[in-house]
Amino acid sequence: KANNIMQYMKLRAEAVPQLISPACEHHGVDLAWRAWMLTANATDPICKAASKKIEELSAFGTLGPGNFEKGGCYEVFGLSSEAGQKLNGSAVLVRAWNQAKERYDVSPLDNLSELKAMKADNLQPIPEKQ
Repeated sequence: KANNIMQYMKLRAEAVPQLISPACEHHGVDLAWRAWMLTANATDPICKAASKKIEELSAFGTLGPGNFEKGGCYEVFGLSSEAGQKLNGSAVLVRAWNQAKERYDVSPLDNLSELKAMKADNLQPIPEKQ
């Protein structure tokens, strides 16, 4: 049903509560309690591992060694060449993982028809605005 990560995330947000609710009810708790417990125990290694596993299992599709989401937006950083420095701080869309080049195929958000090869070390999640 989802053709891109945005559609998928919307569908996932609707589906996860439906999938988890029966388990919560079985144990006499609700989704609000579960959310509170996850927040309250965010640093607990077991909770962190379980949350990471759920994210991995319900991901839209990750690519390459950086496990970047296909169709996800990332920020370019750490490029040192003159041409590369112009890309630092720009947002790109991850299109594919090129195994032969060991690079991600990405497109700048301001020019989606352009394709560039980028190392995983030069891509990071775009920080959330506060």
